[in-house]
Amino acid sequence: MFQKLRLRWRTVLVAVLAVVLLVMPALVGFAATQGNLGKEHVAEVILREERPLPQVLSEAKTCRVKVLGIYSTFQVGKLPVFTDFQKCEETDDISTVVEKLTTNRQQIIRLLQHSCKQMLQEQLCTKEGQIALQEVQHELIAAVGVLSDDVKNTEVKGLLVAGGGKEINMLSQRLNAEATRTIPSVRNDQRQNDQPLESSVMPAATPDPETWVPEEGYCVSGPYGNDMRTICQWLRWDNKSGFSDTSTYEHDFFTNYYDEKAYLNPRDSWPGKFPVVEYWSTNLPRPYLDTRLGDPEGEKAYTIGTARAADVAAGQWYSSAIITTPGNASSDTGKIVAQLGHRYPSWCYSVWCSYGDKYEFIVPAWQVNLPGNKYWRY
Repeated sequence: MFQKLRLRWRTVLVAVLAVVLLVMPALVGFAATQGNLGKEHVAEVILREERPLPQVLSEAKTCRVKVLGIYSTFQVGKLPVFTDFQKCEETDDISTVVEKLTTNRQQIIRLLQHSCKQMLQEQLCTKEGQIALQEVQHELIAAVGVLSDDVKNTEVKGLLVAGGGKEINMLSQRLNAEATRTIPSVRNDQRQNDQPLESSVMPAATPDPETWVPEEGYCVSGPYGNDMRTICQWLRWDNKSGFSDTSTYEHDFFTNYYDEKAYLNPRDSWPGKFPVVEYWSTNLPRPYLDTRLGDPEGEKAYTIGTARAADVAAGQWYSSAIITTPGNASSDTGKIVAQLGHRYPSWCYSVWCSYGDKYEFIVPAWQVNLPGNKYWRY
């Protein structure tokens, strides 16, 4: 009796061990997969030299890194060079990315051309501003027909990617990256390890606002293309003497989200808490899309800053445009705030190295209507 029971228990034990041995690899594999998923990073890869778009996408695929977006540049006549960001989907091939870039660049130029014409016809600007704007209009008109050819030869200056740390590092090495910056993955205003929460180098004194706030500008918002919406900013300085070599400037545009109604897409991306955008472009020097970290939840920022404010030219018109999917409302209100800041460390040009020092209201809350146009003068 007992011998039969022992034999049965042995049989059961052997069967159980066999099942455990069979299942164990699957369990280990599942745990490893979950660990890898948890370690996915989002990072900016800034290239030392611009690379052809096909090469960049091919290298990313080889390294098993997802391309979330690309940074590139384009020229419009004699105007300052434009930098733009194009959001990418995982399924996008080269032709799809080129098509998106072509469409967005052409429509942005038409939008700038239209708003430029509007400002001139309504004689909104200062006399100096009108003269400078006429030159801009001439360059925009000439550019519409030639941009499509330029896009086919687009070279990439940076990428926003997602993947494992090793894979991103491999991609950085293969593309000879100048810098690779991991987007902070904690839900507070934490900087990189070499970028402290608060800058230890503060300006000796804050300059007079008349020496760093733009003299005049124009805010334009409305529908864009097929079921998209845009916010566009024009700005011109008459005095930029308040900018030092490490100065940054952010032309902050906030919408009123205290009622949870938004004309533009109000969502935040994560990590980083950036506005979710389809495309943005500007001809400000060394630009970046600003994060919403630290902002009130009832105010949604759609801001492009410059990490080299000292490089802006007095008298020159600059423009920025952001494209989003529609929000949940047909109208909204906003405000415009000028922000002077500084870079720390001085060699870093990322949004994570820009620290605000002084704020000046250009258009108070909530006096900008979306959709609509608003000329302002400081």
